[in-house]
This record gives sequence, structure tokens and C-alpha cells, in this order.
Amino acid sequence: MAMNRVTVAVAIVSGILAVAPVHAAVVVDPNGTVLNTNNRNNNRNNNNRPLTAAQQKQLAAQQAADAAAIAAAKAKAAAVAVAEAKVADAQKAFDDVVNKQTLEFKQSPDYTAAKASVATESAAYEQVKVPVIAALPASNATYRAAAQKLAAAKAEYASLQSGDSRAVSIGMSQSIFELGNIMGPIEQAAVEADPGCIAAKKKLDDAMAAVEKLESDFRVALQKNPDWTAAKAALDKAVADLAAAKAK
Repeated sequence: MAMNRVTVAVAIVSGILAVAPVHAAVVVDPNGTVLNTNNRNNNRNNNNRPLTAAQQKQLAAQQAADAAAIAAAKAKAAAVAVAEAKVADAQKAFDDVVNKQTLEFKQSPDYTAAKASVATESAAYEQVKVPVIAALPASNATYRAAAQKLAAAKAEYASLQSGDSRAVSIGMSQSIFELGNIMGPIEQAAVEADPGCIAAKKKLDDAMAAVEKLESDFRVALQKNPDWTAAKAALDKAVADLAAAKAK
């Protein structure tokens, strides 16, 4: 909004308001504030006054410092971005080496045979336990009573899986769990005391130990593999370079 220029003088003479033109000029701003034209012109002249040589030198130095700081920040951000990309590439290269070596190891004849032996001995162990556990109801009264209660509880639980019987079903599930806790230790003790189960468990343990040894030997050999050591060194350098870039 343009300011309205008013050229007036106000005087009260004998109680009568008189308005007459005068030569002094005032300016009314958009908010209704009366501004003296002379003051406004003085402020304009001050704002347009040229800087001194010292002020110009100080301003130039500040602008140069600000520009240098911005340039340094941009350069650091760019360097960090480059370093992060190199870390990502080095990590992928390292992972590729590890995955390739691991796959070759797991496909090796020794390892596949050892894993197959574990599967065979595990199945044999589970099979030899079956008759030992099946004989418990006849030889152990506590086990027999728990087994009978468990069979009845499971049958009832199966019939209470819908409708308003869900609360009862939850309670029955707890009963089945508790009966299992009674029967489990009895089964375990019988298996651990049976010669056939002991022998089968020994074979399974030996087969598992053979697999674990092969895996342990592989991990040691892997860290001596030239491809692994080169990839690891490249990754370590990339990580160190990234830390240095962030520290600048």
C-alpha cells in the first residue's frame, strides 16, 4: 500500500479547530503511524552510505571464510560418501569369497558324508528308543497312570476345541503339559539306562562330533585362504579410510 502524503497543520484557536496548509511534510505509513519525511530521508541516506575500506575488508574476509567452510563441508560429505561406497563394495567382495568357500566346503565329499552319517545315526537312535519307551507302561506304574491320564486328556482336549468350551480346553492343555512333564523324565531315564540306546547315542554323538570338527577345521583354513585374506585386508582398509574421512 502506498503511503499517503499529508501536508497539514493543526492549531486550536479560541477552542476552534483550525486546519491550514504548512510547508512541513509528514508521511502516514500503512499502519497509521505518522513519519517525518526528513527522518525517513536521513535513514535512507544512512543505508545508502558506502562502506569504509575497513568494513569492506572485514565483509570480504567473512564471505571468504563462509565460502571456505561450505566448500570444506561439501568436500567432506563427498569424501565420506565415496568411502562408504568403497566399504560396501569391499564388504560384498568379502562376503562373496566367504560364501563361495563355504559352498565348496559344504559340497565336499567329506562334509556331505559326515552330514549323511548324522542323519543315519539320528534315525537309528530314534528307532532304538521306540521299544524301550513302549515297554514303560508295563514296567512302571507311575508312567502307566500318567500315560492313561494323558490319553484321556488328549481325547477330551480334541473335543473341546470350539464354542464355549475354549476355557475348559485351555485348562485341559495345561493338564496335558503337566502329564508330559511326568512322563518325559521317566522316558529319558529308561533310554539312558538301555544298552542299545546307549550304543546308538554314542554313534550319533560321534557322527555329530565329526561334523563339528570338519566345520572347525574349515573356519581355520578359511582364514588362511589367499582370497579370504586379500578380501579381508581390503575390507579393513576401506573401513579405516571411512573412519579417517569422518574424522576430518
